[in-house]
Amino acid sequence: MTTKDIGLPVAAICAVIVCYLIYIEQFIFFVGTAFAIGWLLFKIALATALVTSVFFLLHPLTFMLRLRGTPAGQRGHVRLTHLFGLLWLDAGIDRRAREVRLGFWRWSWRLAGGRSPRPGRKPPSPPPAPPLSPTPASSIAAPVPAEKTEVRSPSPVASPQPPATAPAASITSSKDDAAFPSVSPSTAEKPAATSSLRPPQEPPAKAAPAPASVVSVEEPPRPSPEPSAGPPPFEPPPPHAAREEAAPSHETPFGDRIRADLRRLRRRVADGWRTAKTWLKLGMRGWRRASPLIKRLAADHWNGVHLHPSVCRVRYGLSEAHLTGLTQGLAAPFAGLLRPFSVRFEPIPVFTGPTLHVFVDGGILIQPWRILLAWLALLSTLDFWKALRDLWYWHKARSKSKE
Repeated sequence: MTTKDIGLPVAAICAVIVCYLIYIEQFIFFVGTAFAIGWLLFKIALATALVTSVFFLLHPLTFMLRLRGTPAGQRGHVRLTHLFGLLWLDAGIDRRAREVRLGFWRWSWRLAGGRSPRPGRKPPSPPPAPPLSPTPASSIAAPVPAEKTEVRSPSPVASPQPPATAPAASITSSKDDAAFPSVSPSTAEKPAATSSLRPPQEPPAKAAPAPASVVSVEEPPRPSPEPSAGPPPFEPPPPHAAREEAAPSHETPFGDRIRADLRRLRRRVADGWRTAKTWLKLGMRGWRRASPLIKRLAADHWNGVHLHPSVCRVRYGLSEAHLTGLTQGLAAPFAGLLRPFSVRFEPIPVFTGPTLHVFVDGGILIQPWRILLAWLALLSTLDFWKALRDLWYWHKARSKSKE
């Protein structure tokens, strides 16, 4: 069921009631009564909100922080409490889990949290296969000889001899000799059973005849013409060359270019310095107007914030004992500097070996009513509104100057 399905019947019922009231002439009385009831409920809600706000403002707000860390892992815990610990918000985080809970007294509700998935483990690699042992020769089965089949070998075909008149055909390369070995008489006299085991050989292909040499016919050299002793023919120069010779050179000397660049640089530096000086003057004027108000607001906020006694304990150890002692001598004076801020710094040396463990436990107490009172005092100051008026006039004048 949607909102439209619920709103249409309700609107129809209200329309029927209004029409009936108009019919019996009681509509004005009904509207006046509804307005009076609504106004009464509004005043009750406003008074309840004011009382609740004052109740919450008068109670302090506590912010607690606890950290614990080692090289192996860290854990943080934050707790925000109100109404003397009745209402609290707790958040804890470590390397694997995160959790946020909202609670009132003994009851709590989980708002967010969960455990991060662990990184998947890689499957174990299979063991390496053992090396193959050599197999004895006796275990290898002898190959079964194939049955002899009589295959008639083709009759040898005598290769045609090239004619004696062609010298190019009688010359054979060493490659042809290696491809087609000569047949010895002992091989020719073997029985057909031996030749039947070999595949039939194809007759050798005929060697391609060498191409006939092309005789190049050289032309007789032509006599070069003798250079004439007369002057070369007159050629008029191109028109653009005459214009370039007539026009003066427009290239600026190097010294003039350097002086022009220096003038531009000087002009830019002067403009930048003028702009920076203008903004610096405006900033100084604004600081003179706003510094008393800011200092007063900061002092009021500091009065509304109190530091709980905090502890910072560091247990450390270096690889060498004398280095640990030197570090302890430097850290001990620093511990006394944090006493005015309610922080107790405790360095604990460990001389047995390298180690590190940090523990921090601190908190802040905030009084909301002091914070609210500080802002009310700022808003009630006349200088604050005068400063806002001057800022508005300056912004308006600057906008008109840009136009």
